[in-house]
Amino acid sequence: MGAFITAYSQQPLSASPPFVPVSKATPVQFSKSQNANTGLTYIIIDAPDHTFGYNIYMERKLVIHQTAIPGVAGNNGFKTKKNAATIARLVIEKLHSGKIPPAVSISEMKKLNVIK
Repeated sequence: MGAFITAYSQQPLSASPPFVPVSKATPVQFSKSQNANTGLTYIIIDAPDHTFGYNIYMERKLVIHQTAIPGVAGNNGFKTKKNAATIARLVIEKLHSGKIPPAVSISEMKKLNVIK
């Protein structure tokens, strides 16, 4: 189970998301009709083998729990918190633009220097 490491926000927060163990969190389903521009934030979390992932929240409700690098074989997360944050921000940008699901490609991650 990952521990919450650092909180980041695309927009200023009045309060941090509550500490919710992931096993007890209830993910929210996004739909294209929802206003994806409101209350999107992320936090960096621990992932397997000393790597990092992220949780994305919409109005303090967990919508994405990502502990592995998208599209890469295996269960390891990102090597650095910075790389995890870069992709979390990309996913939030995609949600803001209405892309459901906010899939991240290998080529996008290579372009952002997150993977080789």
